[in-house]
Amino acid sequence: MKCKACGIDSVTVSTINKKIGNKVYKAQYNCRNCNLTWLESEKMKIVCTGEKPSYANKYAAGLDLRANEDILIKPGEIVDIKSQLAVEIPAGYFGMVVARSGLSYKHQIKLINDVGIIDEDYRGDIGIRLINEGKAEYLIKKGDRVAQMIIIPYIQPDLVFVDELSETDRGTGGFGSTGR
Repeated sequence: MKCKACGIDSVTVSTINKKIGNKVYKAQYNCRNCNLTWLESEKMKIVCTGEKPSYANKYAAGLDLRANEDILIKPGEIVDIKSQLAVEIPAGYFGMVVARSGLSYKHQIKLINDVGIIDEDYRGDIGIRLINEGKAEYLIKKGDRVAQMIIIPYIQPDLVFVDELSETDRGTGGFGSTGR
């Protein structure tokens, strides 16, 4: 690999898993010629033919997904927002599509399914289905942020089928069993 500073093919790559701020860095590059060292963070490829998603600021956990047209949503009505967005989520991660809290709290515009999961191998258009649970019509304008996607690491443990599970203080106690 060529160095991005000196251009000579003398770069070594070390695998790291280092979090600095809100970014996870997966690789460290070192040039044996000019001694330049740099880190590379995880990347997510995006195909977007409409309004581009973005993070509101460097601390935002959710990637804001936007409307690509004006849509009037009446009370009790369900609408589909065409995201015109497909992603290649990094290996070991999934996308969780959730409502924007301000839109839900102020206008009662929510995701119909509360949460959507985008697996790392899905490459299709990300659907956003909203419902107006308020009492007033609401106009979603082109470019408005209508949902957000959070990228989260996951594990897929080996399944072990057994006849019984270990005991806990809570046991099989369901909703409300731990108190208020």
